[in-house]
Amino acid sequence: MKIEIYMKAEKKTPAFYRKAMEEYVKRLGAYTKICCYFIKKQREWDNKRVDDDAVMCLDIIAGKGSISSESFSKAIESWEMSGKKTIRIFAGGMQKEGGDYDTICLSEYDLPPAMQGMIMTEQIYRGYRIRYHQPYHK
Repeated sequence: MKIEIYMKAEKKTPAFYRKAMEEYVKRLGAYTKICCYFIKKQREWDNKRVDDDAVMCLDIIAGKGSISSESFSKAIESWEMSGKKTIRIFAGGMQKEGGDYDTICLSEYDLPPAMQGMIMTEQIYRGYRIRYHQPYHK
């Protein structure tokens, strides 16, 4: 299974978000293939939002209803068992009108897209560590 995280590109994305994502992507290499992308144009965003037999799309939203790390680990396991080859996660509020996609809540607060992407890569890493009964910290 491949995980792709798409974030709305901002004029200035702090370097520490990118560095943190790179570190988690490197660590996740033992479990899955994961890529992080910054998208500038709505058209590019819409072209990636295809939900079919091989792709599952998820939106990151703000609000109540965030889940525990253990529950998120079980969600990752269900994604793997779903038969989907690619999971696409979208952060940054460029949702397509009329799209009926599953959602993930990271926080009650509306976070910047790069921060959402960084938190999502960290949560995916944490979920895989829990799933394989490994300690989280290095």
